[in-house]
Amino acid sequence: MTTLLLDPTAQSNERALSRKPSLTDLVRIIRAEYIEMPGLHLTRTQARRLWNLEPGTCDELLDGLVAAGFLRRTAGDAFVRMAWAATGCEAPRGFC
Repeated sequence: MTTLLLDPTAQSNERALSRKPSLTDLVRIIRAEYIEMPGLHLTRTQARRLWNLEPGTCDELLDGLVAAGFLRRTAGDAFVRMAWAATGCEAPRGFC
């Protein structure tokens, strides 16, 4: 999972935690998570919870990553990385 590196000062930490990430930052975070965990298989609701996203922002990000060919939406309405989806398996790793 992507780790937020914090500065050693408390004041810097507060600023780092309160800063709202840009859409570009969020795309990088989501892509990194899917690359780090090749079998990651998330519904929109799970993605919203995992990355603490507003519904509209989550939809925009996931739909954009599908349009870019990075993610694929499964028949079960989950999102998987396109390279992993090419196997035809929609179950988590180890089940295919």
